[in-house]
Amino acid sequence: MTRAFVTIAVRGKMGRLCTGVTGMLAAWRGDGARLVWYEECPSLPQAKRRAGDIRRWNRACKIAIIEKANPAWEDLSDGR
Repeated sequence: MTRAFVTIAVRGKMGRLCTGVTGMLAAWRGDGARLVWYEECPSLPQAKRRAGDIRRWNRACKIAIIEKANPAWEDLSDGR
């Protein structure tokens, strides 16, 4: 099995939250967005299901999981 990652990125300061899936976190490209949260899943299908669940959450729930893991909203793609 190949692991995959569910990601949440933000465009601009506290802008739009974008949920996605990637198989290679080290190669993540945000096209101007900052990677502020990620979660590892054991497979791509599981990551896609998890991303779908998170997409249905309201903004406040997404912000809560980001701030629990990354209170400063630092770009987690730096240095990868």
